[in-house]
Amino acid sequence: MAPFKKVFKHGLKMASTISDSILHKNIYNINNIYNNQNEAKILNFIVQLNDSGILRKITRLRLISLQDKLWLEQSLLTKYNESFKIPFKLKNNFILKMIVLNKKLEIEFDIKDDLKNIIRGSKHLIREKLLSTTEFNQSMDTLRDFNIMFLDQLTILSRMHLYLGDQF
Repeated sequence: MAPFKKVFKHGLKMASTISDSILHKNIYNINNIYNNQNEAKILNFIVQLNDSGILRKITRLRLISLQDKLWLEQSLLTKYNESFKIPFKLKNNFILKMIVLNKKLEIEFDIKDDLKNIIRGSKHLIREKLLSTTEFNQSMDTLRDFNIMFLDQLTILSRMHLYLGDQF
């Protein structure tokens, strides 16, 4: 982009040291490539979410897979937090990056129920009630291995004591 700006300024007989912001204002109507790229990606993501065919089904399955990998009780579309531990394998995941970008740009979606994928269990999530964010991130793999998401899964019927595994 820098060589283009240099040539553009030279063609207009402007000093090369003049601020680039003058080019991005309405004077010359040059759009910022980064913003155009973000707009195109967000639009593609919206098309994915609103598709009525196989693209929507694939997107839904990928959202469920992400939800499982991050051990969330509902879809990332409805519940994303910067404190979530993102595994290295997911650093370049398109859907995850689009959710992060939308969150960063404060764009919210009206999500249909089939994309929310809410796991019903209890009101008391281990993520929120028992462990700090750091502790949860450290033990997320173990909790997922044992399919433990809610505090009720760790208590005995009277809910007065934690279940230690040898009560029954």
